[in-house]
Amino acid sequence: MSPAKSLFGNRTEPSHDDDVHLTPSQKYGVLTQEAYMEVSGSSVVLNLTGSDRMRHVEPDDFIIHLRSFQGGIERSELRGKVSMAYTVLAPRRLLVPRFYQYLMKSAIYVGALGSTTDQLRDGQSIKYDGFARLDLPEPPPGEQQAIADFLDRETAQIDAMIEAQEGLVSGLAERRSAVISTTLDAARPVSRQRFKHVVSSVRQGSSPQCESFPVLDDEDWAVLKVGCVNGGVFNPRENKALPPESIPSPQHVVREGELLVSRANTRNLVGSAAVVRGRFEHLQLSDKLYAFALGENSPEFVANLLATPAYREQIELQATGASHSMQNITLACLLNLPMALPSPDEQREAVKAIRSRTKVMEEMSNEAERIAALLRERREALITAAVTGRIDPHTGIERLEDAS
Repeated sequence: MSPAKSLFGNRTEPSHDDDVHLTPSQKYGVLTQEAYMEVSGSSVVLNLTGSDRMRHVEPDDFIIHLRSFQGGIERSELRGKVSMAYTVLAPRRLLVPRFYQYLMKSAIYVGALGSTTDQLRDGQSIKYDGFARLDLPEPPPGEQQAIADFLDRETAQIDAMIEAQEGLVSGLAERRSAVISTTLDAARPVSRQRFKHVVSSVRQGSSPQCESFPVLDDEDWAVLKVGCVNGGVFNPRENKALPPESIPSPQHVVREGELLVSRANTRNLVGSAAVVRGRFEHLQLSDKLYAFALGENSPEFVANLLATPAYREQIELQATGASHSMQNITLACLLNLPMALPSPDEQREAVKAIRSRTKVMEEMSNEAERIAALLRERREALITAAVTGRIDPHTGIERLEDAS
């Protein structure tokens, strides 16, 4: 192990006149701003104040960005410039960049990096002094190269398998949507009214300061994220933990049988709906979720109805905000949606039919998601084992512990 500061220096060189503006991200790595906006569909803040307010980046430098404590440090393959808010790490001697790229994105390193700063929150960055507190492995350059080549091969195979499982999930979701639409179309509406006349009550939560991680223990308080309704199925694991010093809000606890609708979400997901199944006495609503009680009407029928193309079109037309970022749908817009409903009994029959016809699809989708999750775990474990020297990159065999 070697001190991190002996391997990487703190590049403070001002940007050059011909430098392109770079954007580091967890998902896409380091791209030019133009490429990032194209691939992500998001806008970024353009720097118009001159090169003296930017920091130069050379190929194979590493950039500590605002969320490095969550996903690691990004390697740049490009020459350019970044905001002064970022820390740029320049190799001090001959290193194999791809080896350190795997190392600095590994779970073991990300955990160590996050521990260098107390009470780290979203929006804060890790400075060079924090990075320099850590020691990094420094195998011989030939070994670094062998490990990087081994991981390139192995992770490419795993990534292909993950992509196949994700493709299966996507295809099943399309088939499920088609079955739901067909079943709903067959239900005969007996009333046409605004959604506000269907709703018996509506609640909304709050968004206190939360941790960046979810809770898995039913005894710990957490606030639901908007992702808990994505896909039309309530996912209680989509939450953020309340810090120990926070005061919970029992009046905002989610209730079984409520119809949850996201107020704020990305364009294709704003207004997503799902029904709470089960009791979750330590999960609070956020202010980005509406919770509706529907009286005698079936919340599951209405959730399926809101997911149909006709209703999605209405919701997306009335949502406000930039199309490439988070959008909002007001309560008034939702309550004024026209709704054609069959009788409550026929709603329940339609829901039974949907459950029966989509059961196998949901089971297959859940299994594909489980396999994809296991593959991601395998990928991470493989990277950790390789960069810490527990796997021989020439044979792919785990090394035995030194008996001495």
